[in-house]
Amino acid sequence: MKINKYILQKELTKKLEEKIVIGSMEPVYGGDINSSFRLGLEDGRQFFIKVNRKENIGSFHSEEAALHLMAQTHTVGIPQVYCCGTVADAAYLAMEFLQQQAPYKGYYMEFATELAAMHNATTTKRFGFSQDNNSGRTVQSNGWENSWIEFYRTHRLAYQIKLNEKWFDKKELSNFTYLLDHLDNLLVEPEHPSLLHGDLWSGNYMCAAHRPYLFDPACYYGHYEVDIAMSELFGRLPQTFYDIYGSINSLYGYEERRDLYNLYHLLNHLHLFGGSYRQSVLTILKEYT
Repeated sequence: MKINKYILQKELTKKLEEKIVIGSMEPVYGGDINSSFRLGLEDGRQFFIKVNRKENIGSFHSEEAALHLMAQTHTVGIPQVYCCGTVADAAYLAMEFLQQQAPYKGYYMEFATELAAMHNATTTKRFGFSQDNNSGRTVQSNGWENSWIEFYRTHRLAYQIKLNEKWFDKKELSNFTYLLDHLDNLLVEPEHPSLLHGDLWSGNYMCAAHRPYLFDPACYYGHYEVDIAMSELFGRLPQTFYDIYGSINSLYGYEERRDLYNLYHLLNHLHLFGGSYRQSVLTILKEYT
């Protein structure tokens, strides 16, 4: 998806109420959902712009809200959001451009400490979120529940199982029903809901400006173990990270629940990318049934 440089320049000038002159506009590669660009402004600043079709503006609004919410915890680094809107047939989200750096000594200790602080900074008593958002291209169902286990059963696993019914036979679907019926014996209720990043794989965090940063969130309030589990799904962080995190928020028994939390993400990948994820899903299903 492309966006006209001069139309965007006019839009940013209006939104930010200051003169914006774009000197360069370079594509940034890496995501498969949005088109992304690095804007070099004539005053030396750099912006990061995500672009999609106009009708998808809702996903940018929910991302903007999530980034603001995480930033308000004053814990881990979050890129500054400048504005969000539509021009012509395009939707856009403009934010601070971050230049990735190699992790410094103590980076993983700091990352663990700041992530735990974000997880502990929330005060809501319910699990869920104020609006549905997205996990990749999939609408992520959110709704308020008083029980974490009920939220995870209804809004995470049951929702994804329904989306993926075509991939499973009757026996496998029966095993999913058994799993849903026995979640109370497999999961635990946390002491309080935590604000989760919601999609904490290695492509959504990095070292920049000499500190850890999070971006591309799929936020909701849940058990902090969800973020820790996702950080292990496609290649884990150094053990130092988990040792430090566990010294702040208990990970007792977490390894017994880790795969069950990652089942949601694997089901979502099955829905998005097809049958190559089916066996991984069935392996976890067998583990818990």
